[in-house]
Amino acid sequence: MEQQSNINQIKSISQLVRILGFPAPLHPLITLVDYNNVSVEMFPKGQKVSLDFYKISFKPTFTGNIKYGQGYYDFEEGGLAFLKPKQIVFPPEEIESYEGIALYFHPDFIRNYPLGKTINQYGFFSYDVSEALFLSAKEKEVVANLFASIAAELANNIDSFSQDVLVSQIELLLNYSNRFYNRQFLTRKAVNHDIISSLDKLLNNYFEEGNSLKNGLPSVKYISTD
Repeated sequence: MEQQSNINQIKSISQLVRILGFPAPLHPLITLVDYNNVSVEMFPKGQKVSLDFYKISFKPTFTGNIKYGQGYYDFEEGGLAFLKPKQIVFPPEEIESYEGIALYFHPDFIRNYPLGKTINQYGFFSYDVSEALFLSAKEKEVVANLFASIAAELANNIDSFSQDVLVSQIELLLNYSNRFYNRQFLTRKAVNHDIISSLDKLLNNYFEEGNSLKNGLPSVKYISTD
């Protein structure tokens, strides 16, 4: 890895799997990594990483409540996170965060396909960690099947159709992810609507009770505690 300003740059899929202690990938431009088979010593704390390729992480057993606005929603059955090339990966504080499966593929792998031009339309590659996609049980099952199909194809002997099939599978995964993100934002939109409605009610009560005449406009502290 090349190190600049405490950022380690990984330029190729082969370099990545070598660092993780795996044998050379069957295809030099795409691989799946099962982090259950990776030693925690491979992740020294404080090392930021920049990848020259795409990464889609799937955590089937994601745990912990997911907060939207002021409420918590039960999307504990799994999650997806997306990174595009050159984004900086900050190592998590807890080693337990390294779990699940990650799909890595180089831009050159999709360059000569329509996906090479349309992948930038999937906005979730630009989101930060807080915008990870949290999955319901049914959504997790769909994603798990897609990852299994990609794994099965990668396990086959490479032939003239392998890349076509894999690119199609990646595009299908991205399209499903788009659908699930839309659900997530609709959920958040509904939560935010409830918060705004509650704020309107609070302010209406404040003014109707004449508090503004005695205390002036409501403070931020008053709104946050009520």
